[in-house]
Amino acid sequence: MADGKYDFDPRETTILIIDDQVQIRKAIRRVLQKMDFKEILETSNAGDAIKAINSVHPDLLICDLALGETNGFAVLDSVRHRNLGADIPILVVTGEASRNDIVKAVDLGANDYLLKPFKPDELEKKVVKLLNSFSAPELLLHKIRTAEKLLLEQKYPAALLELDEANRLDENNLHVRFLNAFALSKTGQINSAEKRLESILAEHPAYYRANALLAELRLMQGRTGEAAALMAAELEVNGKQPERQVQLGQLLLDQGRAEEAILHFRKALLMDQRMRTALIAMGHAQIKKGNTDKGLYYFKRMRRYYPDAREALEAIVSTCERIKDLRRAELLLRDVKAGHPEQTDASVILARVYFMQEKLEEAIALAGELAKTGEADEANLISAIAEMKSGRPQAALTALEAIKKSQNMSYVFRLMAQLHLQLNNAPKAEVMALRSFSAEPWSEQALLIQANALAGMKEHGKASLALMRASMLGARVEVVAQPLKEASVALKNRRLAATGKAPTRVAS
Repeated sequence: MADGKYDFDPRETTILIIDDQVQIRKAIRRVLQKMDFKEILETSNAGDAIKAINSVHPDLLICDLALGETNGFAVLDSVRHRNLGADIPILVVTGEASRNDIVKAVDLGANDYLLKPFKPDELEKKVVKLLNSFSAPELLLHKIRTAEKLLLEQKYPAALLELDEANRLDENNLHVRFLNAFALSKTGQINSAEKRLESILAEHPAYYRANALLAELRLMQGRTGEAAALMAAELEVNGKQPERQVQLGQLLLDQGRAEEAILHFRKALLMDQRMRTALIAMGHAQIKKGNTDKGLYYFKRMRRYYPDAREALEAIVSTCERIKDLRRAELLLRDVKAGHPEQTDASVILARVYFMQEKLEEAIALAGELAKTGEADEANLISAIAEMKSGRPQAALTALEAIKKSQNMSYVFRLMAQLHLQLNNAPKAEVMALRSFSAEPWSEQALLIQANALAGMKEHGKASLALMRASMLGARVEVVAQPLKEASVALKNRRLAATGKAPTRVAS
């Protein structure tokens, strides 16, 4: 016992309070401080709580069920489905929950509950009871928890030693076998980890943690088809993971399986209708399937929820450009600008659409508006495009290099890549195209520019890969076909030159 009072040491115990009411958090903190707890953390919503849990690894959660726009159920669900530390004690403290809510909380893994208003001694008793039982488990559970703590601290060799001892106590324990595979994967023993996971799944196909970890290992090796199948099996058992649904959907979309991807994005949005990554991904999936109106709907919906979501406006423009209906993009952007004049990113993108339609006067007028509002970077961006349109690439590049922090550096990098190509600086163009694609991994335009730069550097194999990736992301066949053919012929000629044979001509 610590100081003869508890079976745990409050001075070595971290507690996280999750409540959206400041006064309640203060009341709980006062009780805990009187119990000599030194590490007491607070959050007011589920999102911040989950981040804190994953970074700090508290020993006890005291969680309200009503957290403003979020709720404590999300915290419970997230913790109980973690690979490590899923059994930390959780005390639900609530004043508005119905009996059904409390039953649901217990079903999701709450260890105990306390109704508001509560007396300080009631809270103390609950905390002591939970931490005492958690701190004095049977030997096997003690070994598992020690190993999990070491894994969370990234002390993998020490964790493996604890797991070896746990395995001697019970060689059939699924969680011990899984943790062993997890530790092996972290120490670079991928083959051994995979064999253990495959063994678990052969005996217990529904053990979703093994599916999840094996999927990650397959992804690391580029075996995306197998990874997708494993993730699908994981979600069959543990489907309440919106982030995982989006990850699988994106994987399927990259494989050209738009219809299947849409199903997973839809599941994510059913769990969180405002989920940013799901909205943008759903829009792109609908476009890829040929549902232009639906795709644009999801982009507009994302922008409505997130006024800073410039990528939604970018997606609208790229879609309208692809279907050759820039007038539609112009009207949509003018509506955004009229409704929210303070959102200057809409003005910048609208100026770009004007340029694409050769409406130079309208675009330059927008640059003047932006300069007056102190948006020098955005005004420089429009000026750079005007210089490009006027055939002055060096002046355009100078304007772009003056930009310190545009709202969309991806587009700036893409323009710089195009200008470096015009100035016959293919290596610099390739670097800028890569930076653009890193910021917007759905941009086929960045890949097309990169392929052009690589071709100029005689890197025809890499250029072919960039072109194929651009095609997968939606680049038109007529845009990709000829450069792919030229790259293929160049590679063939290189091989022929190495053998002393005559080169092949490219058919026009």
